[in-house]
Amino acid sequence: EWIPIGPRKWDMSEAGVYSADRVRSNGSGLRSPREYENFEVRLEWKVDGELGQGGVYFHWNGQDSPSTDNAFKVHLANDAGLAIDMFSTGALFKVESPDDNPSLPEGQWNTLTLRVLGEKVTATINGKKVLDTTASSKEIGRRGWVCLDGVIGGISYRKTLLIELPAPQ
Repeated sequence: EWIPIGPRKWDMSEAGVYSADRVRSNGSGLRSPREYENFEVRLEWKVDGELGQGGVYFHWNGQDSPSTDNAFKVHLANDAGLAIDMFSTGALFKVESPDDNPSLPEGQWNTLTLRVLGEKVTATINGKKVLDTTASSKEIGRRGWVCLDGVIGGISYRKTLLIELPAPQ
């Protein structure tokens, strides 16, 4: 179960689907039921509207709202076919660009597999590995909450599976 945080009213009228309308709602997201260090999250997402976006925060300390000041984030956006940068779908937001952006256009469901083992982070979108990097920061711990971003809105999540993984050898 994902726990809504912040003021957003998520549309959950369809079983297993969490949809955020296109209105900005600061501090909003869906928080994991507990903290994780090593995990894999698999989900489907789609964007609605030109500015539709979200993503997956991880190692969030639970203080204040999740942001790139207190967590890492793999970004998801309505940017199919656009140039790749540190703000593209699949990016470790504001840290590292993805190798590719195989996301589908607005209104179509995409898949994400995000794996975090220690500081190693990999992201696969629609079956293509787009990110293989290290996430390390003095300000962000190696354990924390996982949170689906709902601030900007225009994004829906479904078929979410969060699995704890054993520590890397």
